[in-house]
Amino acid sequence: MRFNTLALCSFTALSVASGLAQSPAAPGSPAPRFEVASIRANKSNDLNRRITIPSPEQFTATNITVRLLVEDAYRHPSGRMRREYEIVGWPDWTETDGFDVMAKAGAPGSEAELRAMLQSLLTDRFHLKVHTETRELPTYALVLNRADGQFGPQLQKSTGECQPFAGRGAVPREPVKPGQTLRTCGFAGGIGPGRMNAVNVTMTQFANALANQVDREVADKTGLAGTFDLTLLFTPQRRLPLGGPPREPTADAPSVFTAVREQLGLRLDNQRAPAEVLVIDSVDRPTEN
Repeated sequence: MRFNTLALCSFTALSVASGLAQSPAAPGSPAPRFEVASIRANKSNDLNRRITIPSPEQFTATNITVRLLVEDAYRHPSGRMRREYEIVGWPDWTETDGFDVMAKAGAPGSEAELRAMLQSLLTDRFHLKVHTETRELPTYALVLNRADGQFGPQLQKSTGECQPFAGRGAVPREPVKPGQTLRTCGFAGGIGPGRMNAVNVTMTQFANALANQVDREVADKTGLAGTFDLTLLFTPQRRLPLGGPPREPTADAPSVFTAVREQLGLRLDNQRAPAEVLVIDSVDRPTEN
């Protein structure tokens, strides 16, 4: 959650982690709660779902699903939003039914504090009960596809010449030489439906980003050190954000697995590994007010 508007039908909005860990209440102290909150069912059947945080004490959501609220409120220990496969026990309606939420805290709060209030809202109004446990889940290992280690045509060692991302509209931190186009480091502006463009990233960073495309954890087992530039074009296999139908295939684009092999010279191998999952014990549709 950030203090602005997030269009959650946007792929990148769902993929960016805030880096904030959970902030539970101290033992014996009451859980933080919004001062006022209103929840109403949204019957528009519109897949455009939106969260707006106009100020540090306000939270609103339009046509939001319970699943997305839980994915954000109960984040992974690393601080990122939990991925689909990391939450189990969902009733079907939590992925399809939309709700309009308007809530206000008694005083400005941090992102972690607002997230804790969202947890309380889910407990009080949706009767949500959850617990975490460790389960063995299917994962992928990112490995070299060829024994000789040859890269594919769209993967190369990075020169390191890139501009650190300073935010949208920010003035470049380094002067650009005449005739030079200084690219932005990392994935800034380079991830979208069916494409990944990266500059000066490690294989571990790429593996983490790839996990959002294949709905499994991806571990870097390539043994490749240093940083790389890459372009990956593929037909998205994941559903639309917030429970929508699968994306329409992109003309002539291969699956992400074929693209990784043919374009990058890498491969995704099936494995299993222990991981923390959030288990939904119970959840109800809310009483409107």
